[in-house]
Amino acid sequence: MDANNPQTPGVYTVEKNAFPNAVAGVPTAIPAFIGYTEMALKDGKSITNKPLLINSLAEYVQYFGGAALNQYPITEVPPSASGTAPSSYDIEISGKYYQVNPGVGGKNFYLYKCLQLFYENGGGPCYIVSIGPYTIERSVSDGNGGPKPATVPNVPDEDHFLIALAELPKIQFPKPTMILTPDALNLSAVDYFTVQKQVLLQCGELRDRVGLIDVYNGYLSEADASVISNFRNNIGNNNLDYGISYYPFLETSIVDVNDITYANIDQDSSDLFGPDQAKPVKPSQIFPENKALADDGDLANIMADCGTVRNLAYTPPFNFSKSLTTFPTSTTPGTGAIAYSSWIQAFNGFPSTAGAVAILRWQLRVILAMGWTLNYLGQNNSLKALNIDKINDQNLLN
Repeated sequence: MDANNPQTPGVYTVEKNAFPNAVAGVPTAIPAFIGYTEMALKDGKSITNKPLLINSLAEYVQYFGGAALNQYPITEVPPSASGTAPSSYDIEISGKYYQVNPGVGGKNFYLYKCLQLFYENGGGPCYIVSIGPYTIERSVSDGNGGPKPATVPNVPDEDHFLIALAELPKIQFPKPTMILTPDALNLSAVDYFTVQKQVLLQCGELRDRVGLIDVYNGYLSEADASVISNFRNNIGNNNLDYGISYYPFLETSIVDVNDITYANIDQDSSDLFGPDQAKPVKPSQIFPENKALADDGDLANIMADCGTVRNLAYTPPFNFSKSLTTFPTSTTPGTGAIAYSSWIQAFNGFPSTAGAVAILRWQLRVILAMGWTLNYLGQNNSLKALNIDKINDQNLLN
């Protein structure tokens, strides 16, 4: 019977602990992650710059979304003076050497991957402070002197981090005990160390938390880039007792090789030499012909390899009909044209003697040409002429 809740009359003895618990039952390690997220919504309201305590990656996804499509530039690394392989490179293709580098600007965000590693290694409660989305809407030139809306990468800014950092001392319970700013690595060196000095300042003033400070350019070797020397010279001398850093960067298997595609290549920032030593070269051109599915970076260039269909990317070279019965193109890209009687015939029109990769490239171009045609029909309101009730019928494909 519970002596504190007697059910019948009697005398009871209640023993009380003479000493309170020596350790309070609260979490002792609660990190606060500051960075960019796909979204920041709770109950339909924005929580940008508002710390939110979560307990799992699923909860993170609920409020902040998924990972960004990170893009990485590729640079060509010259061979050694003796003509042998350089001391450091990631890829060797056809006797050339290439290095995959960290993303630049708003094309690389680390926060989501850090949360994956955190929870796969037994992580628990943590605070997330979203400082903005991966992309933003901005007005750009339409090429005719006027503006048009466009979705562009959100370029990291030191002020985004400083605003979020100022919110952490306002948290009453449970207080964060560690501060991490993984996306700050996208900042310039000057801005990066400005943010980290403020992290250390907050930790030193409050004395109840530490900062986990990433070593800037920590993926490089000390011998090649003086990484540690530069870090020590730029982090300053104040509040170092409240900072923790690790070097070099850890290599993990959080990203599977199947997760990496051409979409992860930052073509604008890649620095490659072409056959005539001109720059830049599309990254797909570094692959041998039999290993590249397509060397074309946009629809117009893809159409240029499809015989007379190249005009389709600018002005339709023939009259469209609801049956789409004509498809001027060639069995050999870039040469004479053949008017196929149907999309299916064009799809299967590449010589069967060609290699599997060549056939696949051809068929991809046919699919893109078909997509362009359907897009054109929709733009000029001709799509309504199609029998959409028989979308799977030959009316669409023939």
